[in-house]
Amino acid sequence: MELGGEAIFTQFPNIEAALRAIYPEHPWESIKFLEMAGQVWKGYWRDVRNQKEFLEQIAPKLGIKQVRRSSRS
Repeated sequence: MELGGEAIFTQFPNIEAALRAIYPEHPWESIKFLEMAGQVWKGYWRDVRNQKEFLEQIAPKLGIKQVRRSSRS
């Protein structure tokens, strides 16, 4: 901000949104931005999209190649 970065925030609400717009091909991890800020907002993990994104990110690291769906409804 001290070096003129405030202009970015007239177009984007936060640095994550700016980076996603500039580099859409990069697989950004939203949770990393929250961790850097030292916070995850209340209800973050209740959102199924956040759960899915996280699980898709860690699956390859854990060697998970396929998810078997439960027969329970």
